Amino acid sequence: MSTDFKLVRETRKERKSDERVYPAGCRCLLRTAGKIIGGYKGRPLIVIEVVSPSTYKIDVTLKKDLYCAYGVEEYWIADPYNKTIRQCTLEHDRYAETIIACGETFDSVIGTIDTALVFQGV
Repeated sequence: MSTDFKLVRETRKERKSDERVYPAGCRCLLRTAGKIIGGYKGRPLIVIEVVSPSTYKIDVTLKKDLYCAYGVEEYWIADPYNKTIRQCTLEHDRYAETIIACGETFDSVIGTIDTALVFQGV
């Protein structure tokens, strides 16, 4: 079975971009500074946050709780400094967490992921 996905990249000055993957045909509204910046409606299948020292606490607490409450199936917290991914998968309305180091592979809602490729060039 083949599933198509749409990748939405949200880039801000002075930090790595965040990624969101939506099932094909899904639409979701993305807001920034009170403005709608995308025409997508629905929840993303996965959200990938690339943390920085200034956003780390928000990404691992507030945003994680928000995405869990919204029903996002999988949330990654990618740490380019330590080259790790914290994979949070939704299980019974809570996130189960696994820390994956660079060089390891893991299964995701979007397929098998090789972290060496994720952090290539970082």
